[in-house]
Amino acid sequence: MMNKSHTNKKYIREIETIVKEGLCLRCGTCVGICPNDAIILNEDYYPYCPDYEICNDCGLCLKVCPGIEVNLPEIVKQTFGEIDYDYYSNGFFTKPYIGKTTDENILEKASSGGVVTQLLDSLLNENIIQGAIVTTSCYDKPWKAEPILARKSDEILKSAQSKYSVSPVNSLLKELENLDGKIAYVGLPCHIHGLKKAISLKSKLKDKIYIIIGLLCSTNIEEISTKDMLWASKIKEQDVKKIEFRKGDWPGKTGVKVKNGTQKELHHLSHKEGAFVFLMRLYPCNRCLYCIDASSEFADISVGDPWIKDERGSYKYSGGWSLVIERTNKGKEVLSHIKSKNKLILKQIPENELFESNKTVLYNKKKINSIRLDRAKKRGKIVPNYHIKLPNFTTKDFINERFYALTLIFRKSRFFQRLIVKTLVSRLGLILIYLKRIIRKILNPNKKRKY
Repeated sequence: MMNKSHTNKKYIREIETIVKEGLCLRCGTCVGICPNDAIILNEDYYPYCPDYEICNDCGLCLKVCPGIEVNLPEIVKQTFGEIDYDYYSNGFFTKPYIGKTTDENILEKASSGGVVTQLLDSLLNENIIQGAIVTTSCYDKPWKAEPILARKSDEILKSAQSKYSVSPVNSLLKELENLDGKIAYVGLPCHIHGLKKAISLKSKLKDKIYIIIGLLCSTNIEEISTKDMLWASKIKEQDVKKIEFRKGDWPGKTGVKVKNGTQKELHHLSHKEGAFVFLMRLYPCNRCLYCIDASSEFADISVGDPWIKDERGSYKYSGGWSLVIERTNKGKEVLSHIKSKNKLILKQIPENELFESNKTVLYNKKKINSIRLDRAKKRGKIVPNYHIKLPNFTTKDFINERFYALTLIFRKSRFFQRLIVKTLVSRLGLILIYLKRIIRKILNPNKKRKY
């Protein structure tokens, strides 16, 4: 039986519905905005209210939730002012670059070019910022991500490299209230959506954040994906000391260091072909399947990997480069400043290379996810509202969405998740992946995707 205090808490009940409907991003914004600390996170980072008497039903938690609503026109105006905006592209930007740090220590630990880590480290050491909200790995559960407010260079360096797991970054917003100084903020598109909504309600937050650095994102995946890879590789969770999701030469492999000092790779091929592409179909976070922001469009600077191929089909910028998208005057100011200190190498690239790097993710998020959202809405499901008109879809788009949906079927079964992962990390999986690559080249020798 539901207690009376619960039935009187309208907004908490709305948050609980968002969680129940699979729309919670676990971004932590509701936790970071709650004035009474009435909302906390469970082990899987879902928000809940342990004591309804604490909640004053102010409604801030629902107002900042990006899981149910993201008013994109308002966020465009908040970030860029009055401009014409193409919602079905890489967003507004001034210049695209490839970049890398000049610090070999940072480059060695980075997923690609170490740009984010270098920017944060330089700003902190020059006392331009007094901290940075970043994501690192849990000490006792290395497969699990956790956000921290880093105040020292070694903490920032510890956060280097991708973490493929949910991180409630915005749960730390409350810590900024009493912070003396400014911080840099690093997050995924969903985190930034929540942050922008929080800033619209609490203007003091804006004064605390010196710069927003956004990470390009295809789909976030559940932490159980890594645990299943450990299981498939016969590595006990209690023996794991460290996990590197992008270990070694770019684009890297998922590597594990166990407590006896030995190291092992969890799959035979690189991040791009050997693990993540498959894991994001088997273990996607549910709300990610409705996301239409692929490149952190509302950051000052967006950073990701340069998946740009030359005429021979080889990656053009392998060997430790990052894709860097300059979006605002603040982004331009910071990039120019760090470059002038010889801490950063930046090379401007043509806009078509930016599209080439991100075209598959753009298509999946802007078209496939939009079709999925529209289809769910017509079935009467609760879906996020972006306050924009959906793009035009072709018959081919609808067919592609149906095929994509078929590949998501196995995520609903723990048996098939484990069976597929077990196959992927085996020699048989290696052969199947090579066969897939050969067949794709035969069927699509010069595949080009147009919008």
